[in-house]
Amino acid sequence: MTNCKYSLALSFSLETFWALEIDRKDNWNDNNTFTYLLLDDPSNYGRFLTNLEDLNERLKVEEKLSAERVAAQLMKDIHLHSDKSFEAEVNGDYYSVIFLFGIAILVIVIAVVNYINLSTAKSLDRAKEVGIRKVLGSSTSMLRSQFFTESVILNFLAGLIALIFISIALGPFKVLASLPDDFELFTSAFFWVSFGAILVLNSLVSGIFPALILSSFKPLGALRGKYGASPRGAGLRRVLVVLQFAITSFLLVLTLVITQQLQHMREKDLGADIERVIAVNVPGDVITEQGAMAFASAVRNHQDFNEVSATDCLPGMPAHQMGTTTGVNPVDALEKPNNNMYIMFADAHFVPTLNINLLAGENFREKEVEDVMIVNDEAMRVWGYATPEEVLDHRIGMWGKEWQVRGVFESFHQFSPKEPHIPMILLYGDHADSDLSFFGVRATAGDPKEKVAALQTIFELTFPSSSFEYFFLDEFFNRQYNEDRRFQQVFGVLTVFAMVIAALGLFGLASFSIAKRAKEIGIRKVLGATVTQLVALISSSFLKLVGISFLITIPIAIYFINDWLSGFSYRIALSAWMFAVPAVGVVLVAFLSVLAKTYGVSVQNPVKSLRDE
Repeated sequence: MTNCKYSLALSFSLETFWALEIDRKDNWNDNNTFTYLLLDDPSNYGRFLTNLEDLNERLKVEEKLSAERVAAQLMKDIHLHSDKSFEAEVNGDYYSVIFLFGIAILVIVIAVVNYINLSTAKSLDRAKEVGIRKVLGSSTSMLRSQFFTESVILNFLAGLIALIFISIALGPFKVLASLPDDFELFTSAFFWVSFGAILVLNSLVSGIFPALILSSFKPLGALRGKYGASPRGAGLRRVLVVLQFAITSFLLVLTLVITQQLQHMREKDLGADIERVIAVNVPGDVITEQGAMAFASAVRNHQDFNEVSATDCLPGMPAHQMGTTTGVNPVDALEKPNNNMYIMFADAHFVPTLNINLLAGENFREKEVEDVMIVNDEAMRVWGYATPEEVLDHRIGMWGKEWQVRGVFESFHQFSPKEPHIPMILLYGDHADSDLSFFGVRATAGDPKEKVAALQTIFELTFPSSSFEYFFLDEFFNRQYNEDRRFQQVFGVLTVFAMVIAALGLFGLASFSIAKRAKEIGIRKVLGATVTQLVALISSSFLKLVGISFLITIPIAIYFINDWLSGFSYRIALSAWMFAVPAVGVVLVAFLSVLAKTYGVSVQNPVKSLRDE
């Protein structure tokens, strides 16, 4: 296996593991290990799934499983397709990949539309060439071949330039997409097949239509210039302008919504204060209860720190860092569903260290000896209680004994706000009877480097034979946003490309349109039209098309936005300004594209255009 992230692998015997814990051998509810099976033949996977279903039915009959199921998943599907709760790390998103691929296709479509648009616009300039060639004996098929070959050559040259751009941009893109350093693109057969397919398809789509238009001119009409008055070419160009700006508007709206949604997630109150919290790895076997108490006491008495807690899990850590169990319900409940509950162990300082809000009841006491638990309001709702006060002092059945609910705290986001709150149970633990993995230390305001240096000094004095390992909890938590942040950045880059291509296309069309209306502009100036009036006259026709394109965009964008936002448990509400801002941006870009050419023609001497025939 390559690119594995582990640095040490040990042989693991299930029989040995079961022998260490009582009644484990016949317990099918464990989810503490990742289990991988190697099939003798990959084609037997379907039969394996069938046998697995038979096993589930047998375990259900034998009452070894109730609502749970033993399930299988192909390893190649884990990264993009898995929705399991206990993956080793945050997965990629298959739909995001497909979405970005679709956007890339739309950018190519805009480029193709531009080429067709400009080719048909410039076709009038080549009409006389076509007429002369036909008079001299060129057949329609010969002309089509010529124009199509021109398009293929142009696409081939564009492909070569694209390869140069790809080689230049590959390094920054690897950083942006968090690709491994040994990632190679140009040695991939899939890349070359895809690149060749896009090049061929692009050549066909962008070359066939202009070739048909140019070769269809009638010799007499072309030589007389009558084709320029035909509404067919102008109508086609208007449709293509609407299409490319509809795509651009669609991308701009989505870019703004994606940015707002990710900002909403980052700014959302997590329910736990993770700012200025330094997580320190507990030094393992060398720690003792006395050592932990000495470390905590030294931290609390230091001016750079406010509080410290010991726990087996902190916000932002994956689900497999916590304990989970099923069948946890109030003792007096009439119905006892088999919900999965998440369990954390922590000392009495966990709640104040993270500033977690207690809705009812009280926190753990120092040296807690009773079987008590603190639960979040999501667990309260799972059990069917309406208010925190209702669940206080109730007895909860778990692990073969009864636990009293000591308090109810407001649910905090253990995972990204993209995910819903999970039902969580907090149990008391200290280093006397629990394996707590982390110290969470709340620092005072100030230079983070100074806080870390002070904390390291305390740690090394307390645990001189252990290495000091730490991380800032907010930075660790924010790693969950990396996939969405990369999605936003790649999407933004594609949108910029689309915007630039659309603007260049409109600039080219404006140049063509103005060239054809040069005499009209000259006459209007002679009759007293101002530069502002001329700019408004020429720009208005294009801006109307841009407005139509945006009206087409709105319902399509709303559909895709709602579909994308459905993947977030906490989402923004759509507002009119999210569509108005991109609309203004598109209109502004379109206006500046036209203005860049229109203004120069409007201020020139009208005699120059009127004397040419």
